[in-house]
Amino acid sequence: MRRETVVAESVVVHALVEFHHCAHLDVLRRVHAILYEGETTESGSNYARE
Repeated sequence: MRRETVVAESVVVHALVEFHHCAHLDVLRRVHAILYEGETTESGSNYARE
């Protein structure tokens, strides 16, 4: 299962690099960082409320 995940991630990364401009990739990285940060913040704050 882990190997399939690694292969799938590799394919996606290669496709993104192949078909997107550097600026698009930068935006995707920033959005991911914002979403990931928001996800951890939300889960932490929900935990604190319980």
